[in-house]
Amino acid sequence: MDPSDGDNVSGCDPRVRPHLVCPRCRSELDDVPGALVCRACHRRYPVVDGTPWMTLEDSAPLDDRAAAGSMDPSGDVR
Repeated sequence: MDPSDGDNVSGCDPRVRPHLVCPRCRSELDDVPGALVCRACHRRYPVVDGTPWMTLEDSAPLDDRAAAGSMDPSGDVR
């Protein structure tokens, strides 16, 4: 994903975004409002003030509905 294409809805710093992968499984991450999501291992990593918190302790598991849909910044499925 190229953050310069306008899809950087996570709020992650666009200079950092292209270098990020899931720390758990090394898969590509999707941008959702306020977070980066790994659909391979179903984890959500918050982005706070442009900085992704990429530790497993800071991540949250996704339920099946969240893995299939989008989330708002609070982590709720829309």
